[in-house]
Amino acid sequence: MYFQLIDDTKMIFDFSFEGESGVRRIFEKPMEVLIAYTLTEVVNVFKQMEVFQQKGYYLAGYVSYEAAPAFDNHLVTHRKGSLPLVVMGVFKTVQRVHPEKSANYTYSAANWNITTTKQRYCQHIDSIKDAIAEGDTYQVNYTVRMKADRPVDADSLYNQLTGAQLANYCAHLQIGEHQIISASPELFFEQRGQTIRTKPMKGTIKRGQTEEEDIQNKRILAESEKDQAENVMIVDLLRNDLSKIAVPGSVQVPKLFEIEKYPTVYQMTSTVLAELKETIGTLDIFKALFPCGSITGAPKQSTMEIIKQLEDSPREIYCGSIGFITPNQEALFNVAIRTAWMENGKPATYGIGGGITWDSSPDGEYEEALVKGAILKAHTPDFQLLETMKYDGEKIVLLQNHLERIERSAKRFHFVFPLEKIKYALNDKIRELEEKVDYRVRLLLAPNGEITSTFTPMTQENPIKMKASLALSPIDKSDIFYYYKTTNRANYQAFREQAPAVFDVLLWNQDEELTEFTIGNLVVKWKDAYWTPPVSSGLLAGTFREDLLQRGVIKEKILDKKDIASYEEIWMINSVRGWTRMDLG
Repeated sequence: MYFQLIDDTKMIFDFSFEGESGVRRIFEKPMEVLIAYTLTEVVNVFKQMEVFQQKGYYLAGYVSYEAAPAFDNHLVTHRKGSLPLVVMGVFKTVQRVHPEKSANYTYSAANWNITTTKQRYCQHIDSIKDAIAEGDTYQVNYTVRMKADRPVDADSLYNQLTGAQLANYCAHLQIGEHQIISASPELFFEQRGQTIRTKPMKGTIKRGQTEEEDIQNKRILAESEKDQAENVMIVDLLRNDLSKIAVPGSVQVPKLFEIEKYPTVYQMTSTVLAELKETIGTLDIFKALFPCGSITGAPKQSTMEIIKQLEDSPREIYCGSIGFITPNQEALFNVAIRTAWMENGKPATYGIGGGITWDSSPDGEYEEALVKGAILKAHTPDFQLLETMKYDGEKIVLLQNHLERIERSAKRFHFVFPLEKIKYALNDKIRELEEKVDYRVRLLLAPNGEITSTFTPMTQENPIKMKASLALSPIDKSDIFYYYKTTNRANYQAFREQAPAVFDVLLWNQDEELTEFTIGNLVVKWKDAYWTPPVSSGLLAGTFREDLLQRGVIKEKILDKKDIASYEEIWMINSVRGWTRMDLG
């Protein structure tokens, strides 16, 4: 064990105890830094941690997965990697702030590659299923690494991952030359006095692009027997682990199979509570619980042996734990998933994985792992939600449809949605308007719920036809910003710039299905009926389109690009302009 003073140690925790919201804790200028490089030093570090806590100090840092045998010598892991097994800073104080969302940051768009081939990954899944058949395990949390192809800026990567994940237990640790960046959604344990809470996370499905697909995916996860079976195995494991340190009869499961939403995935969680015995300290908690059962599998001991046999490298901080301890008998630690680590100037490493059971499909598990790695590529731009409406001299046309749509968008992107404030702001502006004049209304909603509304008088422009052209290339219908109206219109602007001489551009997708115009929905007349593409083709569900569908004026149908010459009429529709005839000649 080493006591060191590392000047360039800074630890940022975007963690919140239950009931808190939006609190950032910053630990700087440690009195000392406790470091364990070997298994024999780990327990000594924890004993010193408890001494410092009793003296009124804060402690913050991490525990690597490979520290596990120090807490229970029956557990096996790889030898430690490049990071120390445990690093804990000792701090006199902590800064508590409410961080502002970073408005601008750069992110070196490194390419991230899985270091295990798909063939080897699938072979390992088959090996795990063989072990399950032999009765050696019920479930294995199998993981692999992703490597960046170049160094990345740690601050930017932290903003990138936390912006994409919006997780509850994010941390950025700068310890000398090492950087650890965690956007973990999973709680390892929360201690407040004698009460301890754990929240195992098992079960994942990607978010849907459209509202309908999103609702369907959430329901699929909630009803998945496979995911429920995985989840309850880990719940039972944690109940057993907690019983070693809990007052007899105090272990309970108040919440089972809850579905939590994040920007890229839905996750299934459960909550396990217990009352600690009076003599229990942080070392005892780690001896009973570490590593978390959700990232090992069950039973823990034999499953960790399988993990060591199959995984090609140490997990290091990945699947370990990051957290802090206060002088007030409080502690908050995450399960270090969605976590990257690096040495300054060198490429970063990131871990991904999933729980493997008898029902697991090798191909399916590989795809799920890729979904979990998607946040490395999810460059989320700063944007606001947008509604463009028409005030016809008496009322805002289709106001309820617009409010319902922006509310759905707010839920999808985790924006604050102050409905009454929006209504008041619009009505307040309307009272100032000139009578019997049409206005174009632009409503903006920021992530924190701030709203901006502008009313601009409309000019009378009703030409018989407007010129349009067909896009030169397809849209990427996996881009979520085609499905929600926001100020991030870079995808549309790129197509507009291809044809600056025309009024608008008609878009189409990779399957050569027509989708929409850049400022309105597409309607075509064909065989004496009016048709519009389904949202699944990759388009915004316009409010005027929705109204026309509900009234039976138009119907949905996939519109193939190759059939464009056969359409009798082509229209662009939106709630401001209404119907605009388009000429693709």
